[in-house]
Amino acid sequence: MRGHRNRTGLATAVWAYCVAYGWGLGAIAAVLTGGVSVLAGTDAAGLLVVTLYCAMIGGAFGFIVGNLVGIALGLLVTFGEPRLGVRTVATLMPLTAMLVTQPLTFAIFRLVSTPIAIVMVLVDAVFTVIGALVIAHQYRKLAYLRRVH
Repeated sequence: MRGHRNRTGLATAVWAYCVAYGWGLGAIAAVLTGGVSVLAGTDAAGLLVVTLYCAMIGGAFGFIVGNLVGIALGLLVTFGEPRLGVRTVATLMPLTAMLVTQPLTFAIFRLVSTPIAIVMVLVDAVFTVIGALVIAHQYRKLAYLRRVH
């Protein structure tokens, strides 16, 4: 029973990391894409307003996606760790995160022009892989620290 509680705690920690990193990376990605797109023809005040607006929208989107990715990774930790081990689960985390975020990004940006959709898919892929690798590293650290001998 103790091992089950240990996995549940790890799954909860992974979910919390996903929500936090999703919110932060979503805000950063939105600021970068929104700020660059507006930078060409506006003054400093307009750029500030658009950047703040993009950060709020991107943070909210990242929070929602972080919850969805956190649920998927939490299930991976809960059910995958006893059978596969910590290293394999940590290795599968970026793939699992990509399998959750890419269909969402495609569904949201399917009606815009093709170049914008490609840029958004690439931005999503880069930020998802970065976040998932950091979360996998944190998971491995927590799993090895909480190991019961």
